[in-house]
Amino acid sequence: MRIVILVCLLPLSLLASSGSPDMCPTVSCSQSRDKDNPSSRVSKVMIKERSGKVLYDDYLTECVDNPVWTKDEQFLIMFSSDSTPGHAKTPWRYSVYIFSRGDKQWRVFRGSEDTPIISSDIWTQDPDSIILIGHRMQSDIPPPDDPILIRYKVGDLWKQLENH
Repeated sequence: MRIVILVCLLPLSLLASSGSPDMCPTVSCSQSRDKDNPSSRVSKVMIKERSGKVLYDDYLTECVDNPVWTKDEQFLIMFSSDSTPGHAKTPWRYSVYIFSRGDKQWRVFRGSEDTPIISSDIWTQDPDSIILIGHRMQSDIPPPDDPILIRYKVGDLWKQLENH
């Protein structure tokens, strides 16, 4: 038997800095409690045009937050506290979920082993650039101290990522 508990509901259209004038996405995070996977977390993501047409309606395998559209409104960016296989779950390591409006798909970016993403803070620049906070693992200062800013062009990054 599976019980789903609603943890958070974020109407993205209320976030002025991340709202797209013709898109009305909503995200809800829930935590599943079942005997097979008692700690699984999922996000229900629905992206609609203001006309009501649904562009995307599905679940992600992680609870995501801090949604932001790129300035050209082609990519929706969200973050999840990282649970990369082979890594200990840490509060300072984040995965970046990217939704392509054109492809209607999600892809995941986790930074690199040398420079992981350490914050869900994001800044956008025209047309599809984002600036994230990372950490250079070669320094003697442990994360999340000694942050660095990393700029990515999402359209180029998208081409390098695998389908999720």
